[in-house]
Amino acid sequence: MHARIIFGNNFQGCLDYVFGKPGARMVGKHQLAGQTPIQWASQFDLIASQSQRIQKPVMHVDLSPHPDDRMSDQAGIAFARQYFQGLGMDCCQWVLAEHTDAITPEGKPRPHFHAIANRIPLNQTKAVDSSWLGLRSQQVLRELRVEFGLRPVRESKAIERKPPSVGQERRYRRERQEGDRFGLPELPVKVQLQNAIDEATREPIALPELIQRLQQQAIAVRVRLTREGVATGISYCRENVAFSGTQLGRAYTLPGLQKHRGVDCEIQSNFTTFQPSTHLSEMSNPTPSPPGPEELLQEQQEQWVREIAPILQRLLDHYEKDELENDRYEIHRLDEGRQISVDRKEALSSPILGVKWEGENLKIWASRLQVRDVEHFQTIGRELAQIGENEVQFLETSPEIDGESIPCDRDSEREGYGASQGKQKQRTQLQRSQRQLQI
Repeated sequence: MHARIIFGNNFQGCLDYVFGKPGARMVGKHQLAGQTPIQWASQFDLIASQSQRIQKPVMHVDLSPHPDDRMSDQAGIAFARQYFQGLGMDCCQWVLAEHTDAITPEGKPRPHFHAIANRIPLNQTKAVDSSWLGLRSQQVLRELRVEFGLRPVRESKAIERKPPSVGQERRYRRERQEGDRFGLPELPVKVQLQNAIDEATREPIALPELIQRLQQQAIAVRVRLTREGVATGISYCRENVAFSGTQLGRAYTLPGLQKHRGVDCEIQSNFTTFQPSTHLSEMSNPTPSPPGPEELLQEQQEQWVREIAPILQRLLDHYEKDELENDRYEIHRLDEGRQISVDRKEALSSPILGVKWEGENLKIWASRLQVRDVEHFQTIGRELAQIGENEVQFLETSPEIDGESIPCDRDSEREGYGASQGKQKQRTQLQRSQRQLQI
């Protein structure tokens, strides 16, 4: 039996997630009345409200037994009760649910349990001590495994296989809720890679054959070799998103593939004649290897700079200046307008953006943009576009004299070309919106 513990602050959300899975059912509960997640959530919240200091009273425990172990409801309740007692949570509320939606790599069903507990006991307002909780949980599980006669389980999936990031998971859940309208969303790339590797290693396999199978699914593989031709690392790439084996999980590194997935990774003797920069993916398939993380980052920087540079040009033209600054940035236009640089005031090093136009070609000589910089100048680009639309709309709706529209520029204003009071008000509002544009 393995346990993965997660803390949170929303009992109702956690209960909805656990009992919203297909086939989920309640096995047992402790110090709770009622039969629905809404009733349990209100009781959880009532006890948790007794403590004004605890920020995450929700304790969600994922209990995964060996696939061949089957526990009755009575045994599951007894196991959960002794588990929480071993953690010093005798007087805490909890509810136990069973899930049957998981399967093993061999295709067997793998029932497992989810326990949701309140870290605030019924008899006090102080939360149960969570220090060293992971180690204490492992010790309790070892003792209960012997007592309940359970089989040992290989390393936890949480270690072998790392979950997607919080942002990826939230995006996937949000898109899945909209699945009825737009179709089911794709899984995060990290999960796609893990699933593809798991599927390809259902049976013992050699590393070159594994790479070939993954390439057939549009997954590129790169193996790092030492000067002597010894493999030291592996990474995977799909849809221009790259992950190292460590980022996917322990089971997807070279030692992990051999230990947990039965992959023969002994390739030193077969590839000692190749240069150390040669990648195994290139050996097994003439298709060029995918860009690595550094190359992808460089490509992203170049894409950002090519998007931001025209915005900076329009911004300087808008103010009819070659230098602009605010409390964050300094923008300079040099070499008769053929060169632009941006400095971040908080930085003491080189510019974060530097470009030079050579004819129609844009030469990038500095690119150290961050996401916040890109978002800032993208916002300015949208404001400039809106001002341009307002100007066009004003020209299209200007009054006509003898079939010709009155020009709406600074010269016409100085020369006193008349307009109706409404048009003059519109022009004043346009000028005010231009002045309010901030870099």
